[in-house]
Amino acid sequence: MVNSIELNNFGIAFEDRSMENPVAINLKPINFKLTNYSSEPGTNVPFKLSAGINKTGLINLTGDTFIQPFSARVAIDAKDIAMENFQAYVNKFVQMDIVDGKLAIDGNAIVAKPEKGELDVNFNGNTAITSLLIRDQLLKENGQKKVLIKAPAFALRGINFNLGNQELVMSSISANNGDLQAWLNPKGIINYQTLLRISNAEQISIDETIASTIKPQSATWKINVNDIALTNFGLNFEDQTQKKPVAMNFKPINFKLKNYSNKSGVNLPVQLSVGMNKTGVITLKGNTVIEPLSAKLDLDAKNIDLEKFQPYFDKFVRLDVMAGI
Repeated sequence: MVNSIELNNFGIAFEDRSMENPVAINLKPINFKLTNYSSEPGTNVPFKLSAGINKTGLINLTGDTFIQPFSARVAIDAKDIAMENFQAYVNKFVQMDIVDGKLAIDGNAIVAKPEKGELDVNFNGNTAITSLLIRDQLLKENGQKKVLIKAPAFALRGINFNLGNQELVMSSISANNGDLQAWLNPKGIINYQTLLRISNAEQISIDETIASTIKPQSATWKINVNDIALTNFGLNFEDQTQKKPVAMNFKPINFKLKNYSNKSGVNLPVQLSVGMNKTGVITLKGNTVIEPLSAKLDLDAKNIDLEKFQPYFDKFVRLDVMAGI
């Protein structure tokens, strides 16, 4: 038995050279304390760990662990984790640069591995990403530095994750004041699709995994979200399939969805309002069912500037829309 083990002001410089661009992670200061360590089965071993990550981030872990059979209860407080430091892992999947973004996680986790059972993980808490900025690597190669995604505040609140029961419940998903850039290229392909690095086989595997997890008819997981809200979003969209590309600005976009569930037949109240090209407004309000798909919505559209859609009219008639809403 060891009464106490302590490490104070330690540092670790770690480099993952398995990546094409090695990932350097600097952990300092590291402070660790473990008490009453014993290899005897069923012995409770309290511990505390705090570690700085790459100058800005900080992780604090406090809890108890049992060595045999293994289990741990941990209070987690992580904040200001700079996401751009992990860019190399993102590069494996998408051609996007994380310019900025800070990750925070707080909550309580329980991890257990019975001697004759599967690993079980439970987490209750929250996570948030602030000041997220993402750029398109393909545009950067052409000398453009336009921000593709801007999300000042994104949060998941009231997370209840249970691996053993295959359940994920959240009180809310929210994002505020975000801006997105999107376009159809001349071949009619949405820009985000061209950024994926995965093969067709990998895409099929991902789609099948999502289907087996989320889709009501085949879902193996139970997923519920009480409130989903996007507030004051903006979308700049360009249709480059036309001889004269059509540019549209949608702002503000406000979206609310309540009581999301991946069960079949669940009625979901939804509200959507979208500003369009400064003058127009489109609102939808009502209820929808994801599986089988159905919707009962009230639609109100007004002050839509028809002049913006001239390239579409040009395909069928030789008329110029000078004005009209």
